[in-house]
Order: sequence, then structure tokens, then C-alpha cells
Amino acid sequence: MYVGIAKQRKRQSFLRQRFREYLREQDRADEPRRSHISDMLRRWRGLIYFYFATVEEDSNLLDKIEIDLNDAFQPPKSHGDLSATVRAAKRAFP
Repeated sequence: MYVGIAKQRKRQSFLRQRFREYLREQDRADEPRRSHISDMLRRWRGLIYFYFATVEEDSNLLDKIEIDLNDAFQPPKSHGDLSATVRAAKRAFP
């Protein structure tokens, strides 16, 4: 459904914090910052599983992994994190 990266910040709990933000935003009355994720969580409530993998923190590697996973799965709620080749193919065959 969605592929994204959560780079480590000063605190170890950044991934947990990010996930909590997603859950909190889905119940907000006003427009959430990540409306595509909130929509996904509301629409498929109870059917979504959260998976993660820890990867050595290297910005270039993390960005490449994110693009490669989005290219492979093409999740409907990930926007803009595709390679130029896949974006062009998706535009050609909408």
C-alpha cells in the first residue's frame, strides 16, 4: 500500500513516533498532512500490517532502496518515489 523511509533522528524511537503520527492523523477532523496515508489507514482499518527493515543509515542507499521498492510494488499510496523509467511507463499507460 505504501513504502517510505524513516531516517533515524536524535532519538531511537523515530519510527515508532512516525507510525503514531500516522495513526493520530487518520482521526483528525481537519485535513491531515499526509492525507493519502490517513485515507489508506481509514479505508483498510484492521487489514493493514506494518512491516519494517533496519538498514545501515546511508542517505543515498536509503533513497535507492525506497525507489527500488516503490518501482517493484508500485503501491497506490506512494507518490513520486518512483524511478524516471517507471514514471514514464505509468504516464504512457494510465
